[in-house]
Amino acid sequence: MCQVVACAAFRRDWLGYDVANKENKLTAITRRPLFWIVYALLSLAALFVAARLFPLAIPLVSLDVKMGRTQALAQGEALGQLYALAPADARIAARFSHDSHTQNYVELEGGGKQAFADLTRGDVYAPYWWDVRLFTPGKIEEAVIRFRPDGAPAGFERRVAEAYVRDPAMKALDAANARALAEERARIDWRVDFLQYAVLEQSQQTMPSGRVDHNFVYERPEKLGEARVRLRLTVAGDELIGVAPFVFVPESFDRRYRELRSTNNLIAGAASASAGLLYGIGGCILAVLWLLRRHWLLWRPAFVAGLIVGGLLAFAGLASAPEAWFRADTTESPLTFWFKQAGAFVFLLTAASLGYTLAFMAAESLSRRAFPHQPQLWHLWSRDAGASRQTLGRTAGGYLFVPLELALVAAFYYATNKWFGWWQPSEMLSDPNILGSWAPALTPIAISLQAGFMEECVFRAIPLSLGALIGERYGRRTLGIALAFVLQALIFGGAHANYPGFPSYARLVELIVPSMIWALIFLRFGLLTTILLHAMFDLTLFAIPVFLVDAPFAFVQQALIGIAALVPLAIIAWRRIQAGAWSELPDTLRNGAWQPPVMTAAHAPGPPHQTAITVAGLAAAFQRALPVLGVAGLVSWLALTPFRVDAPVLTIDRAAAVAIAEQALAARGVTLGPEWQRLSVVKLANDDGQQWSWHKFVWREAGPDVYRALIGGALAPPVWDVRFATFGGDVAERAEEWRVAVAGDGTIRTLRHTLPQSRPGARLAKDAALAIAERELRDKFRIDPTAVKLVAADEDNRVARTDWAFMFTDPRVDVGKDGELRYIVQIAGNEIAGSGRLIHIPEAWQRAEQERDNRLSIVKISAGIVFLLAGLAGIVLGVLGWTKGRCDTQAVKWVAALSFVLALSALANAWPLVGMQLSTAEPVGSQVSMLLLGAIVGALLGALLFGLTSGIGAWYARSAPRFALAGVLPPWVAAIAAALFVAGLESALGNLASRDTPLWPSLQAASLWSPVAGGMITGLGVVTIAGIALFVVYLAANVTHDWTRRLWMGFAIVVVLQIAAALGQTGPNILGAIGTGLIGGLVTAAILWLLLRFDPTIVPAYVATGAVLTVLLRAIQVGTPLAYLTGAAAIAATVAMAWLVTRYIRAPLSPAPDAATSPSPSTG
Repeated sequence: MCQVVACAAFRRDWLGYDVANKENKLTAITRRPLFWIVYALLSLAALFVAARLFPLAIPLVSLDVKMGRTQALAQGEALGQLYALAPADARIAARFSHDSHTQNYVELEGGGKQAFADLTRGDVYAPYWWDVRLFTPGKIEEAVIRFRPDGAPAGFERRVAEAYVRDPAMKALDAANARALAEERARIDWRVDFLQYAVLEQSQQTMPSGRVDHNFVYERPEKLGEARVRLRLTVAGDELIGVAPFVFVPESFDRRYRELRSTNNLIAGAASASAGLLYGIGGCILAVLWLLRRHWLLWRPAFVAGLIVGGLLAFAGLASAPEAWFRADTTESPLTFWFKQAGAFVFLLTAASLGYTLAFMAAESLSRRAFPHQPQLWHLWSRDAGASRQTLGRTAGGYLFVPLELALVAAFYYATNKWFGWWQPSEMLSDPNILGSWAPALTPIAISLQAGFMEECVFRAIPLSLGALIGERYGRRTLGIALAFVLQALIFGGAHANYPGFPSYARLVELIVPSMIWALIFLRFGLLTTILLHAMFDLTLFAIPVFLVDAPFAFVQQALIGIAALVPLAIIAWRRIQAGAWSELPDTLRNGAWQPPVMTAAHAPGPPHQTAITVAGLAAAFQRALPVLGVAGLVSWLALTPFRVDAPVLTIDRAAAVAIAEQALAARGVTLGPEWQRLSVVKLANDDGQQWSWHKFVWREAGPDVYRALIGGALAPPVWDVRFATFGGDVAERAEEWRVAVAGDGTIRTLRHTLPQSRPGARLAKDAALAIAERELRDKFRIDPTAVKLVAADEDNRVARTDWAFMFTDPRVDVGKDGELRYIVQIAGNEIAGSGRLIHIPEAWQRAEQERDNRLSIVKISAGIVFLLAGLAGIVLGVLGWTKGRCDTQAVKWVAALSFVLALSALANAWPLVGMQLSTAEPVGSQVSMLLLGAIVGALLGALLFGLTSGIGAWYARSAPRFALAGVLPPWVAAIAAALFVAGLESALGNLASRDTPLWPSLQAASLWSPVAGGMITGLGVVTIAGIALFVVYLAANVTHDWTRRLWMGFAIVVVLQIAAALGQTGPNILGAIGTGLIGGLVTAAILWLLLRFDPTIVPAYVATGAVLTVLLRAIQVGTPLAYLTGAAAIAATVAMAWLVTRYIRAPLSPAPDAATSPSPSTG
């Protein structure tokens, strides 16, 4: 009996099922003044508890930052001028930095939090510092000056051009003279006491100008566990250009830390994937479509709210532009910098606003449907509701709960840190970097509002509403809410588990109780209260640095935060003044009173209306000419397509490569047991940005003939990258790996052995190590060491061995103007750890390339925004069509299922690629689980998108009128001829300009577990491409009113998208990409106008022809039997699926019953 009463009370008080009392009244307790007096006193007491516990509960760094941002900028500029580190007109930027790497080590293994606190207060090393950057856009020369928090200079790093020489007579000092110069200048100018340091290692490098640079590393005797405080001095010619203190942290800690953090990331990844599946796909997509069909969706208020939140975030990012100057590339011009900032602003504003709109719309609409007793969210601050006692209580209640939440968090951390030994990194309450923004208050305001609004909608309203609705559907409403209640707490806590802290479940445990409390508040009072308390809780914490900073006009920013925090109360006060008295919330403003718009009967959607069309004029002439155009296109494609590539192909398979690699290890006396995993993939130069830059340099500067002569020698050809690694045993020892690169002719390109830092070995002097390196030059590269020049020698003094790296340049090989072929040999102890070749590219060439890349990034951002807007517009039009019944549901199911299966099959087939990326520092299970969770969510999203677009496209193809084409070709043959014509035209256009990069074969399929299966998956995927193409035809017909009006708009959409696609894929030639995109867009639009609009069922044949040509080209370029077999499988699958799709869409739609309804007024 007691259980029944308790259940009934829960249903009445929290679920809004009080059938005996009016739902528009608060409980008797909350209406009494005594309740609010007690609540306020309790909140005040909690505030006192939180203030007392926080310094004890949260590990704080007591740091006296005596130097402010303004002083750092002024002193940095003064030192720069004093020591001539930068030009007088240089720009200046500052950033307050923190060595979290050292902090994590010291607090976990180097003595604990007290040891780190002692480090921050001492003069041995400053883990917090100011960096002041002096630079000039467009120039290489720059300097970064470091200051301790108390304002004392702590070091600097100056960058000079590789061709820079101050004094030709002094540009090549020997190591002894360079070290004496460095110590003298560091002692006089930077107050370095070398009595506290001992020399640890040194290295030198000869620049192309003949200038010799030196690095000297010193170490202090103090011990921080296994970590050591060190100092690096850098000399360029006869000038000291670097004084850099740092802490050496052993590699073993990094690997242990990553292993520990992997569990945090796994919990967060599982929670995020669950949220994506349940709340994202289930709540924000499927539930929104369900609500839209029933006209329960209100999008306009959600869009306004999303625009406000997204706009605040975008403006906060833009306001941080002064701080962004610290990270700016000096190859960027100020105009490029501001274009990138503006592009990021527009992209964030668009993407964030629309994403938040979707979440807010889903949360509000679902809760309006699920909880009739709650007030309507979008009307709570209206004139009628804003002056009600219910709105006042929900608003004041949110504010008063913030101190309770602060006290709860403080008590949790106090208990777990004091009695359970849990760890969180120590934190500073102040953040001097906030003054790097034009509006420091904007960032905490924007982030707090985003977190409060977004997270309460996604993690509270959506799951609890879905639980109520699904449970009600099956007669178990209470059970549905109870399950959602527990699930939302677990997911919300788990999603925050990737914060630094141990044990890994600390954040999960911390947030479960608050999540449950906030869920109860939502169930009883609605979204407003939880949004307010969440946002105010975050704002209280995020705004602390603004109130601690000591700067001119800081009170203005503090006032802005105060004003933002009081906005909800100000609105209530204004509504109270307008009303003249407090009132009760009208029943009409509760969710239960809201009703969807009045429905009027509507017939099921019929076929698209289109007047009778006879194929005549230009369209008829084009269709009659298709036999000739198709043949001409095929001839052009065969004659002008580059079937010959500029690099050799791989003629050996994976098994042969692994066997050759094992033989190479055996030749070194190494035999690896079964615990070593054998992983292998094809490695291409264009997969590695740095290596590809070498290839581009030789191609452009030395010419294609020299490039083809050097490929396979100085330049790496395609290779099998074979990796031998272990994933079990001690995490520090798992750092050992073997990597062998096997070329297509079976030769060993490189063999690299990576050893743990702590592995003992020999300590060779420079001359002994150099002798080993010269022997490697003779044995492996077949060159005489006297014919090359030593340009670099780097010493790395490990814990139990000394490693060396030597670099030689070969002046006999021409690789392009001012470029150099270099050999590098790495020695670990007395063992060759690796050797290889590289191309030294002139610094000026590199910077010019980076400058082009910066300009291209702006173009690509713009292209991305165009595609984003076009895609969103297309999805909106598609969804609107779906709500009107313009969708083939059978096609949706088939394509969505096929897309999902193909995505997961492709992932399984790509396991060798996945395995190659697995880290030996983290458990394999965690990494694979994260990958699978992300893949499942992505596959489901793709399935929904492809299913919806294909369903609408199939509906249009099956219901649109079809017209007989002119000419003698059957419709599907006409489509093939048109595709051949377009392919030939594209090949002709591609030959108008010379290539600025070499052409490499497409060998990615060889890395798959089964290349043939990969070809079949690719071919089967043509279904989704055909579905998208049909969807585009539907959209074009929609915006042009079935090709009767605004034809220019249809052409403009196709042309703009084609130009955006060309710009997104282009190299340095932007004008060429625009021209190619313009011509390609006009041709595509013309094909659509002259052919495809007359019979949409030929679209699959048109799409499949282009896909077949692409597969055929790749197979011919590779030219191996496996490539042809893979291509044949892909072509067979493509043709089969195109035939099936064509057959399906040629069948007319079955008549639908007249059961649809449509709203008379707008539902927005």
